[in-house]
Amino acid sequence: MFLRRGNYGRFYYCLAFVPRDVYSTDIRRTIQEVLTRRVEASESEFWTYFSESTLARTQFILRVDPTKPLDIDPVKIEQEVVRACRNWQDEFRDRLLESLGEARATDVLAHLGDGFPPGYSDRFTQPRVVDLQTLLGLTEAEPLAMSFYQPLAQKPGVLHCKLYHLNESLPLSDVIPVLENLGLRVLGEFPFRVVQADGTQFWIHDFEFTFGAGASLDIQETNALFRDAFAAVWSGQAENDAFNDWCCWQGSPGVMWRCCAPTRYLKQIRLGFELPYIASTLVAHADIARELVRLFRTVSIWRASSAPMIWRTCKASWKGRF
Repeated sequence: MFLRRGNYGRFYYCLAFVPRDVYSTDIRRTIQEVLTRRVEASESEFWTYFSESTLARTQFILRVDPTKPLDIDPVKIEQEVVRACRNWQDEFRDRLLESLGEARATDVLAHLGDGFPPGYSDRFTQPRVVDLQTLLGLTEAEPLAMSFYQPLAQKPGVLHCKLYHLNESLPLSDVIPVLENLGLRVLGEFPFRVVQADGTQFWIHDFEFTFGAGASLDIQETNALFRDAFAAVWSGQAENDAFNDWCCWQGSPGVMWRCCAPTRYLKQIRLGFELPYIASTLVAHADIARELVRLFRTVSIWRASSAPMIWRTCKASWKGRF
């Protein structure tokens, strides 16, 4: 960009050169807005010229007040114009270079193809390299990943989680029951498909949800806890029931409560407490349930590490108490 003031101080003249393959009306308007603001112009006109050159040239004429002194630094204005004209892809490329290094980033960009869809850049105005790194970590053996995050402008009590999946999208009718049994109330879902140049497909499901009233959530701890719980249920290694709600929020494995409270057996002997009732009771009395878990663990450790004589003594002293 070349900027100079006219001989009589009434106009500023500017020549801006932009690569033809990225030039657009939006870029021209951005340059014009920056120039108008920095030189405090009252009017502006422009002419754009395309030639066989790889650059498009736009000439701006900006009317200014000749009696008003201005401290203009053309280099700083040029740098501001460059920053204003950068798009989402430019920012993403720079962040990828910082995170992965030049060699790895160049290889990833070469295989990314069309990359992220327009809807993704509209929803996440700031590029998120962590999403691409998570997608690249998916394999046929581990095709699923999960991550929690909280936008800075999000209202209290609302969080987001992303489900990453390889090759195909996740059916909502299968996903939402699992999330609800984890104690999450889903408010909305936004799917995005990422296609590599070789045809490999990745899916990002961005969920917006609220969680249990009065519950505190540490995103760093939640990432691992909920990811493991969701993966276990999704792969069929754990049951998808209301016990997962208490287990995830209290950090206790569901298998422990299924051992301590054999609900299937209680149902067989026709006891009048169904599984949802038992699970809701644990959630409603989380403090007491947490102490029961602590007692169960303590007894298990003592039983495994103590001599049989000590265990029999403890068992006799506890008889009738629990």
